[in-house]
Amino acid sequence: ANLAMAAIAAAVAWGCSGLVANPAFANSELFAYFYVMFLPTFALINLYLMFFNLLPIPPLDGSSIFAILLPAKYLPKYYQIQQYAFPIFMIAMVVVPYVFHFNPFSWYLGVTAGNLFDLMFPPFFS
Repeated sequence: ANLAMAAIAAAVAWGCSGLVANPAFANSELFAYFYVMFLPTFALINLYLMFFNLLPIPPLDGSSIFAILLPAKYLPKYYQIQQYAFPIFMIAMVVVPYVFHFNPFSWYLGVTAGNLFDLMFPPFFS
């Protein structure tokens, strides 16, 4: 759903890109806000949510994908460990960037969502 919403926003941006040269639309504050601020922000937030949800950490959607790949004999242990994974993940999300001065989550989202955003939107948004 997040990818579909980002794709719709990109399609609207590409569709409106011809209107930027039209003075009637280019001078409109509402059009400028919608085209320059809302569409790219809306799409980027949806891409961030999509790629964040794909992380294989419970209760995110990526953990369901990971569970499908595990052999059946390991599933009970996986589900037992699953209850502790998210609190540890949240602590790591705060502590790792603070201690090591490197944010792996920001890097991951920049590489995935940021690059996909650059492909989806007209060149002047990059």
